[in-house]
Amino acid sequence: RPTAVYTPSTLGWHIDEPVGENWGCTDPDALNYDETADGCEGGGTDCCEYPITPTDMSIYDIQGQADASPHVDLLVSTSGVVTGVTSSGFWMQDGEGAWSGIWVYGGADEVSIGDHVTAVGTVVEYYDLTEIDLDEVTVNSSGNAPPTPVGLSTGGFVEDFESVVATATGVCDNNDLGYGEWSIDDGSGSGRVDDRMYPDSTEFAAVIGNSYAVTGPLDFSYGDFKLQPRDADDVVDVTPPPGDPPS
Repeated sequence: RPTAVYTPSTLGWHIDEPVGENWGCTDPDALNYDETADGCEGGGTDCCEYPITPTDMSIYDIQGQADASPHVDLLVSTSGVVTGVTSSGFWMQDGEGAWSGIWVYGGADEVSIGDHVTAVGTVVEYYDLTEIDLDEVTVNSSGNAPPTPVGLSTGGFVEDFESVVATATGVCDNNDLGYGEWSIDDGSGSGRVDDRMYPDSTEFAAVIGNSYAVTGPLDFSYGDFKLQPRDADDVVDVTPPPGDPPS
């Protein structure tokens, strides 16, 4: 409780507030520095908050060669080439082949396909999709060559190639799985195709029985892997003309 103290040098009585009740961080290097504070309750710097330095890590290491990343909740910094952009985020890839791609949530309006970027954010498993919840992205260069798509069988859409640009060819066995999805089959099992970037119903409609070569990042959502074509060049009708033997 405040006490009254007589101090002749200050011309009379004044109220002496007890030291240590204005708890707060007094370290100027902290994010929550308070120059008016008396210190952290109990002493030390336990109440101070400091910037977290992201861990530099390759996409391959973030993916961890497993269904779920071993680095969930870790703040990371990683780099790669943007391979696809939607309204909610983008795919990026470092190198080619298995475990080289990742989905980044956020930053869609800051990047374009072909940009080499450095993304800083937290590793998250979102309904079994390994992703980076973006804090910031830096574009290092633009116009970079895209990675060569990895060839997959339609029944081979698996975790190893999650968020990696892939290509597959098969016969359309269902042109309306709902929510813009359809599927192709090369005899190894159906592989799904989605329309997060292309196509919408005014641009393209798959024909059951026709053969299509489809390319795009391999996404995972609602329990299924699915290719995400980016434009008309990623969905090519390769159906042989009537009378031609199948290739």
